[in-house]
Amino acid sequence: GNDTIPLCENFFYYDVQGLNASFYGMALPENEEATYSWAFGDGASGEGAETAHAYASDGTYQVTLTTTSGDDCTASSFEFLYIGNDSTGGGNDTIYGCQNYFYYDVEGLSASFFGLVLPENDDATYTWTFGDGTSGEGAEIVHEYAEEGTYEVSLFTTSGGDCEAISYEFVFIGDDSTGGGGNDTIWNECENYFYYTANDFDVNFYGISFSQDDDVAFYWEFGDGSFGEAANIEHQYAQAGLYIVTLTTVSSDTCVYSSTQAIQIGGDNGGQDIWGSVFADGNPLDYGFVTMFSADRIP
Repeated sequence: GNDTIPLCENFFYYDVQGLNASFYGMALPENEEATYSWAFGDGASGEGAETAHAYASDGTYQVTLTTTSGDDCTASSFEFLYIGNDSTGGGNDTIYGCQNYFYYDVEGLSASFFGLVLPENDDATYTWTFGDGTSGEGAEIVHEYAEEGTYEVSLFTTSGGDCEAISYEFVFIGDDSTGGGGNDTIWNECENYFYYTANDFDVNFYGISFSQDDDVAFYWEFGDGSFGEAANIEHQYAQAGLYIVTLTTVSSDTCVYSSTQAIQIGGDNGGQDIWGSVFADGNPLDYGFVTMFSADRIP
C-alpha cells in the first residue's frame, strides 16, 4: 500500500513576472524554526521561507529548495521553471494562484491529515470528506475508519473572497498499514526523469538521474527510429506527430532505469490537465509519472 511516511520533506511554489521570480517554501511538517536554502539554477542562492530572485536572461532553470527542521530532518525538492521576458506568471506551466495541498499519515485504521492553502492564509477554512460518508473541519484532523479499504479523500478550502480550491487523494487504510503518503514525491536513487523544449521540429532533451553515482550513462530512443547518448541532447524530427520518447540510464551494474513520455511535435497536441490516482495490484501508488495518449496518434 502507500507505506511512505512524509515526516520530513518540503514543497515550494512560485510566481514569475518577466525575469523576476518569487518563491514560497514550506517545510513539512510545518516548523517555525526551519531554515530554507535556495539554489536558483543560475549560480545564485538565497535564504528564507519567502524570497525573490531576478534572472539575467531567458531560460529554463532548475531551482532547488533545501530545508532543515529539527536535528534529523533535512529535505530537498526541485522544480524546473521557465524564465523569460514574455512570462506572465507561474513556471513549468503551473500557476499557483489559488489551490490547496494535503499530506497524511496512516496507522492501522487511523489517519492523520494535514492541509495547506496556497498562497498561505491564516483565515482559511478547511473542509474534509473522508470517503466513507463522514466529513470534518480544520487544517489538521484525525479520522478513524471502521474498516480497511481504499478511500477517496477530498479537501475543500476557502481563503479570501474569491479563492476556493479542492484536491483529492486515494488513501489505503488497513490494519497492516504502517504509514501514509500523500501528494508527495519520493525518488528512488535508481530512477530518472527528463524534460524537453521544442522549437518546431527541433527538440532539446534534458535527462536527470537520481543516482548518487558520478558516472551515469544516458541512452535515448526518440520514437522515430533514431537514438542518442548524452544527458542533454538535441534531436530534429522529420515530420509532425506524436512520438514515444524513452530515456534509459545506467549508473551501476544493478541500476538500470527507463522512463517514457509521449511528446507532440508540430501543431497543437490538444492536451488537457488530468487529475487522478494510479493503482498497482489494487493499491494506490505514492509517486511516479503517468503519460496518457491515444494509440492511434502514434506514427
